[in-house]
Amino acid sequence: QAFPFLVRVMRYDKEFALEVVKDDAFWLRRLADQLKNDKDVVLEAVRQNAEIFPYLPLSMRADEEVAMEAVSRNGSMLKHVFEPLKAQRKVALAAVRHSGLALLHVAVALRGDREVVLEAVKQNSEVFPFLTLAMKADKEITLEAVK
Repeated sequence: QAFPFLVRVMRYDKEFALEVVKDDAFWLRRLADQLKNDKDVVLEAVRQNAEIFPYLPLSMRADEEVAMEAVSRNGSMLKHVFEPLKAQRKVALAAVRHSGLALLHVAVALRGDREVVLEAVKQNSEVFPFLTLAMKADKEITLEAVK
């Protein structure tokens, strides 16, 4: 009977939060709102399991550092990143280096960025059919896709 009370009290404690999200990122969902918006706690949770990213408050999904941490660990999390960050080249590169198919979620303008596309194809050649005609016509990209 003391356990539920302890958890209710501790869900406001940052040190407790940092420890529990190290073991299970999804503990973040049980913490007080102020801790769900605490960048240190959120980053620790994302490091433990990037799949917590879609459950973060928008303010945290819009934070560049948090987004970079998530997509560099799991490129498919790019689909949950705040739209303006999807247009940032370094965010797109981090995502496609982890998952080439993340290219489907980068900003349209970056789908024509040769380096972003090449990294995506290097990571997963199955993204090739989704490339622009200009990117498909690039000899190096095409050669990478058929390796």
